[in-house]
Amino acid sequence: TALFRNVESSVLAWNEKLRQAADAFSASHLDASVVVWSSWELFMQLLTEPQAFGFEEADVGQEAGAIFADGLHPTTAVHEIIARELVKLFDERDRSL
Repeated sequence: TALFRNVESSVLAWNEKLRQAADAFSASHLDASVVVWSSWELFMQLLTEPQAFGFEEADVGQEAGAIFADGLHPTTAVHEIIARELVKLFDERDRSL
């Protein structure tokens, strides 16, 4: 839909600006570790395959439900999924050092 394309375009533009800002910060703060993680892919998976995350198909369309608390903000259950993904990211990063 047009709304989805607009949201996707905005998210991708924001992510690019965030990546540029993170790169600039990292270049000027050599003693800092800078990691950028986008939740876009995770949310796309969650919304297209909700059962894989323990949700029902009907949860996807609800503004206030199991996935979104108010149509915008993720629920505690989704924050737990995000936290697990971030732990995996940092575990993989630590193993590569």
